[in-house]
Amino acid sequence: MEKIKIAIVDDHQIFLDGISSLFKSNKNILVKFTSINASDALSEIAKDTDLNVILSDISMDNMDGIEFCTNVKKSYPHIAILMLSMHEDVNIVKRVLNAGASGYILKNTDQKELISAIEIIALGETYYSESIKNDLIKSMADEKKKKASCEELLTKREIEVVRLIAAEYTTQEIADQLFISPHTVESHRKNTLRKANARNIAGLIKYAIEHKIT
Repeated sequence: MEKIKIAIVDDHQIFLDGISSLFKSNKNILVKFTSINASDALSEIAKDTDLNVILSDISMDNMDGIEFCTNVKKSYPHIAILMLSMHEDVNIVKRVLNAGASGYILKNTDQKELISAIEIIALGETYYSESIKNDLIKSMADEKKKKASCEELLTKREIEVVRLIAAEYTTQEIADQLFISPHTVESHRKNTLRKANARNIAGLIKYAIEHKIT
């Protein structure tokens, strides 16, 4: 079996040393290099693109892990990135995933799970710590409920009007688009403001974004 070639990026040298030592006796994983900042890591990758996996922290000076991940995936899409972090905030996790990361595990994980995560994402799959996975599932379920409650609250026509308002259409443009009168558009606008408990258009757009109807 060919060794999985990895790099480790973290702004704490003691963490880098500790993680690197875990793989010294592992015959399946080879640490190509370690780096205490993302900028230096990008320079190292440019010299040697023969990497399978990068382990990266999120909170780093100069360039954070999310920006680093975005830059790596843009230039080297074949490299899988596994984020190691103390953050359990689901919004941070979503940003990491949107940046192209293949996995997310917590720094308090054990050696067995870390190695398993590396092996899994090296095969082109994804891996998340159990608690992170549960948080993501709950977040998606909450978003689905929020969207469903919004669709129950607003009529189909009102949702169409809100979407066009969010797209910066004027009253007349909305009327032309939906084949209704400007007066009817204004009536829908007032109704949606009331139902969304919004004071103005900015509040209505915020409501639309939160309920995933834009």
